[in-house]
Amino acid sequence: MASLSEGENDSSLTRFTIAGLFLSATELKEAGVKFEVKKASQCLLDLQLSGHILRIPFFRVEDITEVVLRNLSAFEQCHCINESYLADYIAVLDFLINTDKDVDLLIKNGIIENWLGDSNAVAKMFNGLGVNIMYPDFNVQYSLIFQRLNAFCARPWNKKVATYCNTPCKTVVSIAGIFLLVLTVIQTVFSILQGVH
Repeated sequence: MASLSEGENDSSLTRFTIAGLFLSATELKEAGVKFEVKKASQCLLDLQLSGHILRIPFFRVEDITEVVLRNLSAFEQCHCINESYLADYIAVLDFLINTDKDVDLLIKNGIIENWLGDSNAVAKMFNGLGVNIMYPDFNVQYSLIFQRLNAFCARPWNKKVATYCNTPCKTVVSIAGIFLLVLTVIQTVFSILQGVH
């Protein structure tokens, strides 16, 4: 189980060198990653990965959210030069949210509450927040979480399970299909063996 711990921001990876490590929320879902709201967290920045479940603290997006995040980010950039906790969190949300479908997925899972009314506006907001922000180092815990997610997503079996067994009905149909395929192969083998004798 990986999560953000206070004082751990000493990774030598920059945001741009690890940009390839991040998949969007819908890409992660298609690979079998589940999203849950992290209820017991007192810190907005505390992401947690347990197995294939990514837990993200609840976040409300309203009219003033962009202004508040930009001001906090400016404060962090000016007064906390060697630390970029908020900038890293914004970068993670920027990577997770590429389109309105990503926003809708996070809303459906209770992670984001959208008071703007338009999922596309939320996506544009997060995609624009990281522009012109300096990232001295990217948080090592976030990097580890997304490296583990990518390792999970790289396994073809996980994507197949997510595609064909995501509901009980699909699971039963998939198992029945495999069973019928095996029976057909066995019948074919026996037919060939009978023809040879």
